Amino acid sequence: MQKHHLDSDPLIFTDCTITGQHANRSGYHDMVDALRTGRLYLILAEGLDRLSRNLTETSGLYKLSRYYDTDMITVIDGKITQLHIGFKGTNE
Repeated sequence: MQKHHLDSDPLIFTDCTITGQHANRSGYHDMVDALRTGRLYLILAEGLDRLSRNLTETSGLYKLSRYYDTDMITVIDGKITQLHIGFKGTNE
């Protein structure tokens, strides 16, 4: 089990006034880039819909987070699992 220390300021990604229905958002791309370059060990959001409202993108982000051993946690659902992604798909 890998332990992480909060020895640096958190990275905060925003896309103010841009809908989460589209992946063409600079903050989203910056977050994915930080994930791929190993600068993230945790993705924290209010809810999954704050990351993306598109099932394909949400699923892709979840798969990337698993590949890079990065947890996704939301205030609403807690630690995100494949089950959460599946339930999101049934609600669209």
